[in-house]
Amino acid sequence: MITNYLRIAAWSIPPVLLLIPLIAMRFTDEVVWTLSDFVFMAGLLFGTGIALELAMRTGHSAAYRAGAVVAIGTSFFLVWINAAAGFIGGENNDANMMYPYAVAIGIFGAVAVKFRPMGMAYVLVCAALMQVAIPIIALIASMVTVDTKACVLTAGFTALWLCAAGLFRKSAAKPK
Repeated sequence: MITNYLRIAAWSIPPVLLLIPLIAMRFTDEVVWTLSDFVFMAGLLFGTGIALELAMRTGHSAAYRAGAVVAIGTSFFLVWINAAAGFIGGENNDANMMYPYAVAIGIFGAVAVKFRPMGMAYVLVCAALMQVAIPIIALIASMVTVDTKACVLTAGFTALWLCAAGLFRKSAAKPK
């Protein structure tokens, strides 16, 4: 019974979050969202919700579910921050187009390893490596100089990918 209330509360979050910019646009010129912004964010929020719902239903253990929450949350924030402001330079910098590949590695890798915990751990280490490789590739390709913001974000997201990998590895460990 209480689980149903929690699910209703959780699924109420995306519409409420979408109302914030809609209301803010009525009171300030600082917030300017187009229909495509609302559609993008709705897809991101509801896609994240569906992924979390599936992870909670199929999770093998608390460590597995925690790893899934960290990985899905990392994916959500990576896409959101990159779309809003970009990691390298501004949001229109071509180097930022590489960041969704870290998320794609997570998604396609998860399917390839059939969501098995140890396989997920390896996949998320690969996502972390991709996260680190992107600013290096941008620097080598002279797309832009990599600034402090890009380094801090890279370190933070890499740590999150590795945290999720560690949780999946813990989930795969056999109890003694």
